[in-house]
Amino acid sequence: MQTALQIQGVRVIDLTGSPVVGEERAYAQWSGFATPTFRPTSVPMQSLVGRLIPDLSVDLDPSDPRANRALDWYLKALTALFEADHFIFLWIACELLAADSDLQVREPYRGPACGHIIDTCPECRAPTTKPVQGQSMRRWLTEGFAIDEDVAKRIWSARQMLHGAFAFDSAVMDELPELAQWLRAVVVTEIKRRLGVAEEEPPFAAPMGLSVSPYMGLGGTAKVSERDLSPLG
Repeated sequence: MQTALQIQGVRVIDLTGSPVVGEERAYAQWSGFATPTFRPTSVPMQSLVGRLIPDLSVDLDPSDPRANRALDWYLKALTALFEADHFIFLWIACELLAADSDLQVREPYRGPACGHIIDTCPECRAPTTKPVQGQSMRRWLTEGFAIDEDVAKRIWSARQMLHGAFAFDSAVMDELPELAQWLRAVVVTEIKRRLGVAEEEPPFAAPMGLSVSPYMGLGGTAKVSERDLSPLG
């Protein structure tokens, strides 16, 4: 059906050599197991603080539609099943919030084939200056939220990979939980500011802290069963 089978759990046991039924062997077990490409989102444990009783009467600011749309994408990120979706939704919220920032880096148009700078339109003489997305977003993160330049570059590289700008890299995927938490801290801070939520009011999202992977399993030893030795498992 052109759809990958979902693996709900995995149990492995060491059957090297000549195992016999009842013998103690090392084993490991995972629930909610996922492939490295599509892994469940990690769960931050030390970097998030919310309200004990949720406030469901959120009063959105009708004069700031970008902040409202960013909040929509932030809420979508909270329920994302996979780490890649979590990162992408938070990035969309960031792009919405940064779109009207005065930290944008603007440059004249550069020809894609020749690389020459075209300062004005040859037809109407209007300036061709426009925001440069990569430089603008990195500047927004570093100068607007004191994110280290190296972290900002890693976040942008992850964005580029997930947009298909260059080849898939499992090392970047392994960094997504950390990078997404940086984005989450930025989005929470900026949405609170733009929607008039006091800085000392929850929710709070720190850029770093302990997180738990939902597909972490357990291990130890177990007795070899007849089923373990069966060719059909």
